[in-house]
Amino acid sequence: MAGDRRQLLIRTIAAQASVQVSVRESAGASCALCLGLIAAGGRQYEIDVGQSTVIVDENCYDSSVRHIVDAHS
Repeated sequence: MAGDRRQLLIRTIAAQASVQVSVRESAGASCALCLGLIAAGGRQYEIDVGQSTVIVDENCYDSSVRHIVDAHS
């Protein structure tokens, strides 16, 4: 079930015509892909998806999302 949610989020990001990403210091958010806690002060990647923002940690961004963002650039 978690894999299905993860794949849905990745497909949703990939389907966007343009993808905007901001890197911010986390205040202790959770990663939308792995559901892990992003340590306060750590990097969080905020990906604008339509009217929503998907927050992911650095590991998930590098392993699952970066190639999608690069393709939209």
